[in-house]
Amino acid sequence: MSRSYKSIHPKAHRVYAVADVLALYNVCRNTLSNWVGQGLNPSAGEGVQLFRGAELAAPCTLIVMMRLIIG
Repeated sequence: MSRSYKSIHPKAHRVYAVADVLALYNVCRNTLSNWVGQGLNPSAGEGVQLFRGAELAAPCTLIVMMRLIIG
């Protein structure tokens, strides 16, 4: 069964670490890595992956997430 992420609104001006994204969307690490594989872009650079709130809140990002979950 798929989840709906319509009620989740990340703040566009914040930067989210992996743990923050996992807690915000209540998903496991594998789901987040699948989202990255499907087009969710972490911030450039080495080390800890960071995600812009604007990237997480973008409508196209939500569509990618839902496609992955639904199949």
